[in-house]
Amino acid sequence: MITVIIPIYNAELYLENCLLSIVNQIYKDWQLILVDDGSTDSSLEICKKYEKLDSRIIVFSQENRGQAAARNYGLQQVKTPYVTFVDADDEIAEDTLSSNMQTLLNDQMIDVLQYPVFMNYATEQQYIRKPKTTLIQTDFYKAWLDSKQISWVIWDKIYKTSLFENVTFKEGIVYEDNLMILNLIEIVKKVCISEEGLYYYYTRGNSTMTSANTRKKEEDSFYVTTEITRLLFVKKNKDILIEFLVRLINIRKSLKHNYSSSVTIDKNFLSIVSKKDIILAKIDMKSKFKLLIEKYAN
Repeated sequence: MITVIIPIYNAELYLENCLLSIVNQIYKDWQLILVDDGSTDSSLEICKKYEKLDSRIIVFSQENRGQAAARNYGLQQVKTPYVTFVDADDEIAEDTLSSNMQTLLNDQMIDVLQYPVFMNYATEQQYIRKPKTTLIQTDFYKAWLDSKQISWVIWDKIYKTSLFENVTFKEGIVYEDNLMILNLIEIVKKVCISEEGLYYYYTRGNSTMTSANTRKKEEDSFYVTTEITRLLFVKKNKDILIEFLVRLINIRKSLKHNYSSSVTIDKNFLSIVSKKDIILAKIDMKSKFKLLIEKYAN
């Protein structure tokens, strides 16, 4: 009924705990697809060991092409109506699939179900991100970018597999999760925010969220932010558009200052934003000045 996809690269220290969290699910009607992305440690051997122990586990391996490529390959193998993603160094609580699959079966109009996350698990900064249960059927951009009900990450959600028929993870960029959420927001009709289950997100020193900034991370951030801004422009969502224009200006400044890299913000984005819109926007005065300069500078 549901397929769990785990992309794997050199995760031998955490992989068994991750796999056990799937094997020990109360809900039993699952398939687990493991895609080893050219690991050089014992990750592939660990995967094959579990494949022999449970017929619901299928292992694939490919040359190292990145997490997005591994997820895309896994999606090509899915035959169940629902799919979810778990990172190889994280875990999920044993009731995560049982409680949330019941919700999805009770309301088959739900395209995406998002469940709680135990952020930075096992650190001093740990906390549980658990929005109230709600159904979202309109204003998806507001729920994602404004009220933050819909998270930016791909791994705290269960999806209808059909959503991925014409959508794939963009390979070769750092923030492919964020771009995928953008693409899905465009096509979903109903999102459920659930209070059931729990994703254990571990903070690792080499993760995208915690590793040091690089030119590529900044450039990819500019690319993804531009794509979000473009759609906000098309939808004439001025309030959130203004916020993301400020983000673009700040990323551009960082790229120039830290990496001597020049990027261009599409002037058309500001064409629907008036001087009055900027002055009345709920942003700080410094950001308002930045936008006014961007809008009226030659």
